[in-house]
Amino acid sequence: MKQLRYFTDDALYFFKANQEEFCRLMRENPHSTEWLIGFYGKDPTVASQYSFDFEFKDYINNSRYYDYDNAIALYELFERNGLGPATIYNEKFLSGFIFTFGYEYFMKVMGADVVSHVFATLFFENGVRRAVVRNVIGRLYRYVEMTIDESLPDKYQLTKYAFMNPAVFRMKYNTNVDGQVTTKAAFKAFKEWSAETEQSPTNKMVEKVKTHISVLANINETDLMNEQDLVDYLKNYMKSIG
Repeated sequence: MKQLRYFTDDALYFFKANQEEFCRLMRENPHSTEWLIGFYGKDPTVASQYSFDFEFKDYINNSRYYDYDNAIALYELFERNGLGPATIYNEKFLSGFIFTFGYEYFMKVMGADVVSHVFATLFFENGVRRAVVRNVIGRLYRYVEMTIDESLPDKYQLTKYAFMNPAVFRMKYNTNVDGQVTTKAAFKAFKEWSAETEQSPTNKMVEKVKTHISVLANINETDLMNEQDLVDYLKNYMKSIG
């Protein structure tokens, strides 16, 4: 077990005031966070109340199956420890988890070449929602949160489908797909459409569906449908544009 450590408020302020140097040191030290103490002048972290036993699986050749395994492992880890979105979607929790457990994973997946991107995802410089869906930990958890379905024999059935269909990942950026019924219906509709047509959704198709769902949500139509009605409706819409 390893104790999760958070960055202090003063350390976060210091990092944000020295972004270029912070990212340069990340690039020079892709396998270790020992540089943090020298950079800040002392330990920039404090112990949290959480301890975990967790290691990321190797991220090989940009494999989506590896990310699927990591996403499920993360989700189940947080579930076992009674942690939900209110705790996880937090700047200190996500940055702390990355630097405690996932620093090498972060560097392999994202790197530190684009300073603005590092600080937008690690330290929420551009807001919470944008950070959550791009943060390497937050997005893995969100993929599962949006697709897990306890009513199915395999509750991760939709999750696996999403990971194997990159275009469908674009659904996570749509604020009007955040409702529980709408979320599951959208992913189920895509999965059933794929099975029936033997095709994979394209980015263009997903964008059209997102826009259509937004229109329905704006006029409260989605509130009037149960999940299966919405699945059938969206599937028919997909067929009309496919």
